[in-house]
Amino acid sequence: MLLRCVTAMKEIPSLTSTYFDEAVVFQIGEFRELRAAEELRRIASFNPFSSSGGLFGGDRVKTVGLAIRRRRGIRRSPQGDNGRAQ
Repeated sequence: MLLRCVTAMKEIPSLTSTYFDEAVVFQIGEFRELRAAEELRRIASFNPFSSSGGLFGGDRVKTVGLAIRRRRGIRRSPQGDNGRAQ
């Protein structure tokens, strides 16, 4: 699962990785699959203000915020096949 590729900030090699992580969290949230809830919880627990330092800086504010909102959307949606809203 792609969500397992999302790591804590200190392990992020570049700004591109942050964008990839945001795209993965956003897309998984669109599917509203219950099986993604635990990984979204893990990502939501990251320190949103940690920084990779380096040339581009970057932080986890957007990624963590997306994970929180997407996880909330999974819990609130009526469940159909594969945990998707009908």
